[in-house]
Amino acid sequence: MEKILLASDIHQTIVWHNNVDESENFAHLLEVIRKEKIDLVLLAGDFQDVDENNMKELENISKEKKIEIFFVLGNHDRKKSFYSTFENFNGSKMLLPDSEYVMPDGKELRIAGIHGLTVEQKSDKPNRYTEKEQTKNAEMIKASLGGKQLDILLMHEFPFVNSIPSDEFYLERSNKFLQPIISILKPKIIVSGHLHGYSTIYFASINGKNKSLVINLSAFTDGFYTILTISDKYYVKEMKWKY
Repeated sequence: MEKILLASDIHQTIVWHNNVDESENFAHLLEVIRKEKIDLVLLAGDFQDVDENNMKELENISKEKKIEIFFVLGNHDRKKSFYSTFENFNGSKMLLPDSEYVMPDGKELRIAGIHGLTVEQKSDKPNRYTEKEQTKNAEMIKASLGGKQLDILLMHEFPFVNSIPSDEFYLERSNKFLQPIISILKPKIIVSGHLHGYSTIYFASINGKNKSLVINLSAFTDGFYTILTISDKYYVKEMKWKY
């Protein structure tokens, strides 16, 4: 059994946002990781105004708890080069690679990441990628799997997949450019964020055959994180840290 802490959209900001002080959001994330009895942490991007000291604290928690922490980047994050040096207690990189999966120490879990936003045209803004670029990354991840199935695909954006909830909110905000990535990788579980205010959990049909558990996370800055327990079944529980 594996117990995984999932969070997205931490949005630590130096200045107040929408009349809310978000300057301690990263500190609250560290508190949550410290208190929960977990085996792994997956973060779906949008740290925002974090600095080197913040990231060093994340490294320290990995050492304290002897757990690995992996993340992808969102549209409000810096360039990858800033995050690329930070490591877990065992030397594994926290930033998920573009072109291959990772397997946490001692766990039969294959995890891959898709970073940022997938856009129609090339952009100079950080963490924006075209469908062609993301599809190429997905093909390399698939090749690295060597025929094995991907357990968890961690991404920032909410993808458009079959069986998507008919709610207008999801239909308007899901990204159809991500469809080829999902079709290529066929993960057992898809974890995403980005939407703010709306969380959803459902099973989606991939290519009419494989079924994926789709978990779109409520934003951490709004007071939420999620615990995913994997055993013979999946157990998903949304938690609230801010009242």
